[in-house]
Amino acid sequence: MKHGIILINIVLFLFISGCRNSTPSRAAVNHLAIETIRIEEKYVPKYEFIENMKLIVDGRIFQLEDTPKNTLEEIVVRDFLYSITAEFDKKYDIIANIEPHVIAIENERKWFQGGIFSEIRYFVQSYIIHRITTLTIDQYNQEKTVSGEINPLFYWGWQQRINEFNLIEYDIINVEFTVVFSNGYFGNLADGSYNRSFIVGKNQDDLIYKIYDFGLM
Repeated sequence: MKHGIILINIVLFLFISGCRNSTPSRAAVNHLAIETIRIEEKYVPKYEFIENMKLIVDGRIFQLEDTPKNTLEEIVVRDFLYSITAEFDKKYDIIANIEPHVIAIENERKWFQGGIFSEIRYFVQSYIIHRITTLTIDQYNQEKTVSGEINPLFYWGWQQRINEFNLIEYDIINVEFTVVFSNGYFGNLADGSYNRSFIVGKNQDDLIYKIYDFGLM
């Protein structure tokens, strides 16, 4: 009987250890899905990207109609996701540690919390991501199209940003999305559909890619 109990304990230990070691690294995650794991009687959400994902958190909605096709696109999508899930600390993992970015993250946290920080709470009520694209240099470097019209994908000042942050690797990621705010507006933005590009890259000191610049909408 003692040998049987010892054997059961060993099997349980190996099973638990295997579960812990089977968690994929962030670099290995290529698609978005939602998995709920019960740990110590608490449900802990984990995010991975899957097609047509819809996540609802306290009435706030995050929805994907397209999925990230590489790590840099996933980083940008997570910036949208963390606004809906109110996981503002996680934004520091994907956004470069630059003073304007830090201020923006902390302001978003304060506006979301409201209370002593603001008389009115301001936050994103929903994000629907319609399309995610890694742009080619021709797409973001041409101010006008062949027909002479303004190119909506043109990224003004992108080369200056690359030089300013000494980026040795980068891509420009474009997102088409629809946003709804808790009060119908947020700063100069109102509910509606937008197109925005992001410079995602790394310099010699970075171990991972991060968002370095947010293009105009």
